[in-house]
Amino acid sequence: MRGARLRYPVLLALLACDPNTDSALAPAPLGGRLLASDLAGNQWLTTGTDGAVDSRYTLDAIDSRCQGKKIDPYCLAFQAQRRAAHDGADEVVFTWSILDSSDGSDDQATDLIGQFAAVDFASREQRWLLSALDFSQLGRDAGCPFDPADPCTVPGGLDTAAYWRCQLHMPHDIVIASESEAGWRGWIADTRNTRLLEVELPRGETCGVVRALVGENDADWSLYESPNALAHGERDGVPFLLVSLKSTHAEGEEAAAQLAGAGKGKIAWWEERDGRWTQAWEFPPEVQGAESFVNTPHGVQLLHDADGNEVIAFAHSLGAHDEWSGVTGEGTVGVIRVVDGAAEYLGDLRFPGKFALGFSRDVSETGDGRWIVADSGCLSDPCDRPARSWVIDAPSLSPSGKSGAYSVDHAQQDFVDPGAIDGPYLEGEASVLYSVEWMAE
Repeated sequence: MRGARLRYPVLLALLACDPNTDSALAPAPLGGRLLASDLAGNQWLTTGTDGAVDSRYTLDAIDSRCQGKKIDPYCLAFQAQRRAAHDGADEVVFTWSILDSSDGSDDQATDLIGQFAAVDFASREQRWLLSALDFSQLGRDAGCPFDPADPCTVPGGLDTAAYWRCQLHMPHDIVIASESEAGWRGWIADTRNTRLLEVELPRGETCGVVRALVGENDADWSLYESPNALAHGERDGVPFLLVSLKSTHAEGEEAAAQLAGAGKGKIAWWEERDGRWTQAWEFPPEVQGAESFVNTPHGVQLLHDADGNEVIAFAHSLGAHDEWSGVTGEGTVGVIRVVDGAAEYLGDLRFPGKFALGFSRDVSETGDGRWIVADSGCLSDPCDRPARSWVIDAPSLSPSGKSGAYSVDHAQQDFVDPGAIDGPYLEGEASVLYSVEWMAE
């Protein structure tokens, strides 16, 4: 097994003698704090410098329907981020969706309608709320039969699919790309609607104006389902979107030619040129007549390796599992880089022994050259594996020469030992961790 190069302070060169650890080196404890979202626990929470939880924010504080009980109804908490707002305020932005579980399904029209809000980090006072969408700037191409006289109100008499498409349906990740006195503009992974939305929220309003949509009507999107994690930025003046797509649909000739299906996902990079969003690359690259996917991916991020080079890491949620899809198994962290406009596979970090990931969900950077990996334990609750986070040194990996495509025999994957592992953090504090990010204080 090819190992990752480690960069710890000198004291970490000493071998650990703790018989209770599977790790070869004794890692330094994590400094700073963590902000984590609990998918099935109706909350996001923060830790102190010792890793112990010091505050919790339950969703009933902003939505009275979110009582934190898995009865009729309850709420799912997705990504939470801390950020400095345009006016200097310290705020946390987060998404959630309400679910009526009384009938055991999630396919009613009102199930999983999502919202997006910000609260002040210290006082927890609400700063803004996005609860409706205005598709009038896109016209009928948006798939929402809006009323031109009142585009922020969902028309009556719609079937379930149309009702969902006029709103956020189980939104996962969010990125605020720009902000001014007038309001903010950003991107939302509208997961159950299988699309990415660029939304502008005017200051003081709760209805966001949809400015752009990337989804099923775009070339190279036809098979994709369930976009979840999202990053946005610019390269050489060209805006990009980096997205993980959990699955692909299995219907139709194109899907059959690629052997697409549940859990067979992609990592994709889209660019805006001349006012149009087009795909620059997807990983793994498409192969006709063979499975060219990763297994149920989440949590894609632009990070830095041990040498300071930019790489793309993603939660390969079932990357070492023995079958496609599923609710738990053995997750990994997939690592790729972009060379000459194409993705190149570097390897999958596979955590050993008692550190093994049940369902990796998120990966991000700490402030000291390390990565923090969130393990949900399972896709959803109930789960008999603990939700927890681990901290590892940023790896230094070389191209593996393989495609990185998942298969049940893992022939095109290169499993890499992450080296020293610090943690667990947040074990026992969340039902299902969705996102974890490091904070400097």
